[in-house]
Amino acid sequence: MALPFRTLTRSLTGFGRTSLRQAAVLALAFGVAEPAAVGQASSLDRAIVTATSPLDGPKTSALKDFVTRWAKDLSGSDDPGEVTAARNALTEPARDPSATPIFRRNYAQAVLAELKPVIEGKDLRRAVNALQVVRFLRSPEAVDVIVERISPSAESDPNKRLAAASTLAAAVTDADLSPVQCDGISRDLVAAAKAEKDDQVLVQEIKVLAGISRRAGLPAASTEAALAGQVKVFTGLADSVAASPKADARMASVARALVMLRNQWLDLPRPLATKIGPSLGRPIGMVLDTADRHWETARSDAETQSAYEIAVATSETLLRLVDRTMRPAAYPAPKPGAKDDEARVLASSWTGNMKDAFSAEVKRWMGVIGAAPYAAK
Repeated sequence: MALPFRTLTRSLTGFGRTSLRQAAVLALAFGVAEPAAVGQASSLDRAIVTATSPLDGPKTSALKDFVTRWAKDLSGSDDPGEVTAARNALTEPARDPSATPIFRRNYAQAVLAELKPVIEGKDLRRAVNALQVVRFLRSPEAVDVIVERISPSAESDPNKRLAAASTLAAAVTDADLSPVQCDGISRDLVAAAKAEKDDQVLVQEIKVLAGISRRAGLPAASTEAALAGQVKVFTGLADSVAASPKADARMASVARALVMLRNQWLDLPRPLATKIGPSLGRPIGMVLDTADRHWETARSDAETQSAYEIAVATSETLLRLVDRTMRPAAYPAPKPGAKDDEARVLASSWTGNMKDAFSAEVKRWMGVIGAAPYAAK
């Protein structure tokens, strides 16, 4: 079912321009589907989709004819409705819960042969629609095609990189990937992030790595590698915003990344949290220090101030969670009925425009993360 643009936008709201641009890019793949043309069946024969033995000649031909027919509309039609109908038709068999491994392999090969050139092409609308189809193939080869479009060295269009990264974030949740393949994606994303200048793409890369780290049955080493990759990408993003002499709109992306990291931290096993904690403390501290330096200019407009407010509040919460893991002795059990007012020092002083109190608390935290166990001994 096609999602209205407004519904799609609302599903991504909370961080201003970041969400609106992502919604606008992904909305290219959503429209009103037209009925299939007369003589064009929108579904494959069930005997092909549910095949449990190698496809014979007629079935292979029928599958290829189906893919070719709809891929032609997706890649060549000037009618948005026909492009949407083609995307829906090509996605339907891949999402069929009855589809067998034999069918999936054959179908993925046929679809990739037709749509890989579309994804690599210059037409963003067609590429985004093709990415939506490939996302549901779930094969390692399909995931590779998406990953390739995230690298700035391979893809010059930042909007397509954003669409690819957003698509990959969904694809890694259920793709048929081995731990080795997950490790490869983590490495590729970290490498791509080093050359990525678009903050919104970086946020989606962090989301992809988060999805990999949550995959069930993944070895501890692979989960740790994905989490370490997240921290590296986040650190690069935080550092780039810190380098700005005044308030930076990219703080909205920093805030989104912080929210993801905070939510993940709550579910991390303690041994893994202890390994990740030291490297996560520094970039969180950097966000707080940046907010302190950008104090005046961050209040120049409501949207920027809101982004900084979210980043400050989330940084404070996450840093205390991390520090409780790294330095449990520094947090004695509170007395019955006592309020944990310390947890709100940064958030309350930011919203209350109390610069001296904020700066003092940032200085205290910078001292904490500048010493063991965060800093090298």
